[in-house]
Amino acid sequence: MNHYIKSIKIRNLFDEKDINWKLNRVNVLVGKNGLGKSTILHLINSAITQESSKYLNLCDDVMLEMKNNDKYHALKEAIPPDLLEVIIKELSTSDDFMNAIESSLTHFKEAEKFNTEIIKNIKKNVILDFKKKSSIQDKNRINQEGLSSYKFGINVEPMETEFISTINMNANSVNNVTTSSGNPTTFLDLEISNEIKRLLDNSSKYPEKNLKEKLTNSLNNLFNETDKEIVIINNNLKVLLLNGKELSFKELSSGKRQVVFIFLKVINASINNSLILMDEPEISLHLSWQEKLLDEINKVNSSSQIIIVTHSPAILMNGWFDCLTDIKDIVFDNIDSYEVD
Repeated sequence: MNHYIKSIKIRNLFDEKDINWKLNRVNVLVGKNGLGKSTILHLINSAITQESSKYLNLCDDVMLEMKNNDKYHALKEAIPPDLLEVIIKELSTSDDFMNAIESSLTHFKEAEKFNTEIIKNIKKNVILDFKKKSSIQDKNRINQEGLSSYKFGINVEPMETEFISTINMNANSVNNVTTSSGNPTTFLDLEISNEIKRLLDNSSKYPEKNLKEKLTNSLNNLFNETDKEIVIINNNLKVLLLNGKELSFKELSSGKRQVVFIFLKVINASINNSLILMDEPEISLHLSWQEKLLDEINKVNSSSQIIIVTHSPAILMNGWFDCLTDIKDIVFDNIDSYEVD
């Protein structure tokens, strides 16, 4: 339970609204396009992993309150004007972003007051901002627009996350890459192979969890509709056809490989009760698979907290409507103020 998020507060998202969302173990967020559903997922991930990202520039701060009252947060902090002036001066004669920032910090007399984390975040955020403002004319507007860094929460219990984006999977399923041994493959197939290795390792460490059996049972509740059976033979995930032919998972369609990847990530997340963030998992799924998705996910992992963004009401079938949240119900003009340590 300590790994569960109790509430999420996001201040000044898109410079126009605040988010206040109370969570359960399984949460399904729906709503119209363009309202920030996927952005919320990325902000949750950034606050927990404490890594800067372009999404943090879209709000003032993010606060996640856990069941054990720990708080993960990311708070925007303006870069001191004196340092900003030095950065602009350095960048006026250089388009090498990293060297310019290094030089700026070297010449800024107050730089010793910044700890390593602040300096690292200043570098990341300055580079992100200047990549968006790449022309000389845009750089000249930095004085007015300003730059910012992020302060992250400290002294909180570490928590792992599994971010699953079907949008990214679609691209990875067709983006080819050549391995060091010269064999062609795709990014998705490499990711599946890595997750299979994790599964086998976890299965060896925790044989009592029956991870391989849980995985194949749930996948086959879906794949049986297509006259295919998923098995794990000699530490390889294989596909058996009715005629007895044996296929590699790499010979499945991109949609079926995405399903395999989703379930591998979900079952591996059960080992550490990792938070599962899923962005539009229904993409490439047949309607009947969408209806079964949450049931089967819950069979392989009933411990992790899950937050899903979707456009498909079918995912809520089979008794999951209590998990539904419409984004319009968690968006406010103002939310109660809260302190950030």
